[in-house]
Amino acid sequence: MKIMSLGKKIALGFGCLIAISCLLGGIAIYNMKSAESIANRLASEFVPESAVAGILESSMSSAQLAILSYGFTGENSYLNEAHKILDKVHLNQVSAQKLADEYPDLVKLKEQLKEFAPQLKRFEDLVAQTELMNKQISDGRNELNKAAAEFSSNIEGLITSQNINFQKEIQSGVEAAKLQERRENLVLATDVSRLASIARLAAFKSQALRDPSIMEDGLKNFEEMDSKFDLLLTRLHLPDDISRLNNTKVHAHLYRDTMKKMMASSIALADIGNDSIQAGERLRDDASSIHQTGMKSTVDTSQNSSRKLSASSW
Repeated sequence: MKIMSLGKKIALGFGCLIAISCLLGGIAIYNMKSAESIANRLASEFVPESAVAGILESSMSSAQLAILSYGFTGENSYLNEAHKILDKVHLNQVSAQKLADEYPDLVKLKEQLKEFAPQLKRFEDLVAQTELMNKQISDGRNELNKAAAEFSSNIEGLITSQNINFQKEIQSGVEAAKLQERRENLVLATDVSRLASIARLAAFKSQALRDPSIMEDGLKNFEEMDSKFDLLLTRLHLPDDISRLNNTKVHAHLYRDTMKKMMASSIALADIGNDSIQAGERLRDDASSIHQTGMKSTVDTSQNSSRKLSASSW
C-alpha cells in the first residue's frame, strides 16, 4: 500500500477544512436568505394586513358610535363625522383588497373582504335610512309647530268671541237659557283647548324620552276632541265663529296626522338603530378576525425568522 506523503496529507486536510467551511457558509447564507425572505414577508404582507385590519376595526367602532349618536340626537355634526369615517373605511378597504390581490397567501384577508363589502354596503344603507327618518321627524316637528300655531290662534279667537258675547248677553239681560247655552259653548271650546294641550305635551314628552307609546296615548285625546267639535258646531250660529271652529278642527287633524307620522318614523328609527348595531358589530368582527390572523402570522413568522438567524449564528 502506497503511503501518502506529508504534503498530500496536509493538502487533503486543508481541502476538507475548506469544504466544511464552504458547507457551513452555504448553510448560513441559506438561513440568512430565508430570514431575509421571511422579514420581507413580514414587512410587505403580514404587518400591513394586521395594520389595515386594525384601522378598519377602530374606524367601524367610531362610525357606529357617530351614527348611533346621530340617531339619538338628530345632530348633523354626528352624521358628518360618520360620513368622514366611512370615507376612511373605504380607502382602507381598497388598500386591503389591493394587498389581498397582490399576495395570494393572504387567504383569510381575501375571504373576509368578500364578507366585509356587502356588510359595509348594508351599514351605509342603514345610515341613509337613519338620515331619512331623522329628516321626517325634523319636518314633522316643523309641521306640528305650524299646526299648533294655527290651532291656538283659531281656538283662542273662538273663546274670546264667546266671552265677549257672553258679557254682552249678561249686560243686555237675556234669558237664563241663552246664557247657559253660551256658557256651555265656552266650556266646550275650553275643553278642546285643554285636550289639545295634553296631546301636544304627549308629543313633546314622547320625543324627549324617545318613547312612541307616549305619543300613542296622546293621540287618544283627538277622539274626544272630535266629539266636542261636532257638538260645538251644532251650537254655533255666527259665521265667524263657525269658520274659526272649522279651521281649529282642520289644524287639529293636521296635528294628529303629523303625530301619527312622527310616531311611525320614531318606531322605524329605533328598528334601524338596532339593525345598525348588529351590522356594525358584524363589520367589527370581520375586521377583528383579519387583525387577529395578521397578528398570528406576524408572531409565527417572526419566531421562524428568529430560529433561522439563530441557526445562522451557530
